[in-house]
Amino acid sequence: MGAKPHSPGELVVLFEDLLSGFDKRDLRILLVRTFRTLSPASLQELGDSFGVSRERIRSVESTCIQVIQSRLKNARFRPLLQGSARFVETIGRAVPIRVAESAGLCGNHASFLQGFLLWLGGSYESGGSYEMKDKWVIQQPANQWIEKTRRMTKSLLRRGPASTEELLERVCAVGLRKDVARQWASEFGQVRLLGPVAIRWEGSLADKTAAILEFRREPMSRTRISKLLGPDQSVRTLSNFLSKDQRFKRLGLDLFGLRKWGGKEYNSIADTIEDVIHSNGGEATVTHIISRVLARNTQESSIRRNLYGPRFHRLDSGSYCVRQATVDLPSGS
Repeated sequence: MGAKPHSPGELVVLFEDLLSGFDKRDLRILLVRTFRTLSPASLQELGDSFGVSRERIRSVESTCIQVIQSRLKNARFRPLLQGSARFVETIGRAVPIRVAESAGLCGNHASFLQGFLLWLGGSYESGGSYEMKDKWVIQQPANQWIEKTRRMTKSLLRRGPASTEELLERVCAVGLRKDVARQWASEFGQVRLLGPVAIRWEGSLADKTAAILEFRREPMSRTRISKLLGPDQSVRTLSNFLSKDQRFKRLGLDLFGLRKWGGKEYNSIADTIEDVIHSNGGEATVTHIISRVLARNTQESSIRRNLYGPRFHRLDSGSYCVRQATVDLPSGS
């Protein structure tokens, strides 16, 4: 049976003993640079503070680390090594900053002991075993774990959507805590979790829209697509590429799908009115237009509202034509 873990108070005493004998300058370098995992003081800042060069601070820090490493070989300080292992295991590869702040890992009231335990759990040469990136506290090197997650999700989803449960299990296997695995996958895994199903999530907004429609396999409204894209996406921006990207087809008044699905493309009421006018020789009466457009189960009030808009022009005969984009002015005007 393993030894009982030491209490935080006991670890604090050992930590203070470990730092005994360092002068004021050395102690400050250790606390505000070496053991501060987030936003450590720079060499220049400390050099300016003590009136020495950056290189001198670097040399002092290196010497201090060597002393710390030597002292840690003493069995008396073994509980610090054990405490570090437990602490790092609890944190995992990464946690959101809000979680780190609640654990005292960062912020104005950061614990020097916790910073030391995290540093101890990483490489001595790194100057701190964790770094802050995109509102996360991530074990160094952060990009390594992000890239590993992306390779994993790409492999899992290479043939199409997969189970969200399976994906999260694989994220946890990378070293993420179960309670933050979903957020990590969504922010760094280039994946979108849609309930029980995960889909690839990369490229432009148009690419992501195509992925959503491919997964749903049914026409969707702009509002619904925008909601699935995320809270920061503009319906106006979405409308712009839905109308211009050839992968998409308008299948209803506010329904869009993929062009490869086939089916007849939807025309707006104004587009239909224009088709009726052109097919009638360039002008048509209100009665004729309404009789043709009503066949699409469109309300007469909607037809008149479009007909009386700026796109169409009423002739002296009472018929309507399509208003030209430019009007020739009489000579001498």
